[in-house]
Amino acid sequence: MQAVPYISHHRNGCLGIDLNAESIDLVYVKRDGNLHQVDGQKTLFSWDIPTGNTGQVSANLRDIVAEIIRIAESYQCSIACEDLDFSKKKATLRHSSKKYNRMLSGFIYDKFRAFLVARAEKYGIEVIFKNPFVTSVIGMVKYMAKYGLNSAYAAAMVIARRALGFSERIPRSYWSYIGICTSSPEDKDVQSWGQWRKICQLLREQKISRHQMFESAKVLEALQSAVSRTRRGKSSPRQGRKVKSASKPVVFSNSKIHGESPMPQNC
Repeated sequence: MQAVPYISHHRNGCLGIDLNAESIDLVYVKRDGNLHQVDGQKTLFSWDIPTGNTGQVSANLRDIVAEIIRIAESYQCSIACEDLDFSKKKATLRHSSKKYNRMLSGFIYDKFRAFLVARAEKYGIEVIFKNPFVTSVIGMVKYMAKYGLNSAYAAAMVIARRALGFSERIPRSYWSYIGICTSSPEDKDVQSWGQWRKICQLLREQKISRHQMFESAKVLEALQSAVSRTRRGKSSPRQGRKVKSASKPVVFSNSKIHGESPMPQNC
């Protein structure tokens, strides 16, 4: 059978997909790497993760995939999705919710991926699977507050940008606070994986939730506090004795909100 030629092209941007425990979230990113908006309305789509028996879940996933392909056809753009390794995810998320663990069984992701690839090939849409490394953290640091997105949409935006060939340099505002920067700050091709991993670890240490990432000034203050404690601990001249730091995590104005998701554990 002759392959259907692609109608999608990078010049038309890319749809980014984030598949999580609650929903399948999709954003449309333009070729310049910015979020697509029409008259101030962001181009975002979301579907609940299907529930029910195997047949019902499969049928609903097919419907969702059909809608995603229709959207890609309308923009004549490619689709980007995380290339997930569930064996690694399960090893680092043992204490997550039962609902998330069910997704980690691989059934929903495997079915979704199979349906997406098959239908995309039929309609001439390119599907690109990218490394999911720290997509959630990058999205929250760079795009959640900037565009007013939730963490799922922000992660989907990072995946789309990654498929379009964009690097994710650490924002300049973080350099002075935590003492990290790329060796060649003007090089747009630098991927600062080690630095992003350090930010991820610091956010976890401070127990900063996803919702709190909207308070960027507080986040930076918390990171500075964490780094200061680490440096004091390393420079202490005394040995054989542990001294507790007097510093405490920064208190956020919305820290009493219940049901917030913590930082990802698989940085």
